[in-house]
Amino acid sequence: MSKVVSCSLIIRDDFNNVLLLKKKVKRGQIEEWSLLNQKKRSKEEHEKTIHRGVKDILKSIVFELEPINEYSINEDESAMVYLGILKEKITLDKNYKEAKWINVNDIDNFEINNLDKKILKDYFAKR
Repeated sequence: MSKVVSCSLIIRDDFNNVLLLKKKVKRGQIEEWSLLNQKKRSKEEHEKTIHRGVKDILKSIVFELEPINEYSINEDESAMVYLGILKEKITLDKNYKEAKWINVNDIDNFEINNLDKKILKDYFAKR
């Protein structure tokens, strides 16, 4: 059984779009879009990890949080994925460059890291 080391959040809106974030990178590195990801502290619960990530990265509060699935990162580690919605305007953390709402048709038009792309494709397949 693998240990959950991080939590990811799919933030959706009323039109079934999801929020992607682009982190600032150093020169020479590839810019990738991703879901909101937060590393889990040792004995912290998954929901608390998600709430901390939303507060730190988006300066907002997430509502209607529900677990979706657990995805394996490697043999020993996995990421827990949740679904939630925002009811107020976001303010990005200084480490993030941009946020964008996308739908199922836009997934292949963005450079999204592999695990998040798999999570999004699974999410849209179930919706």
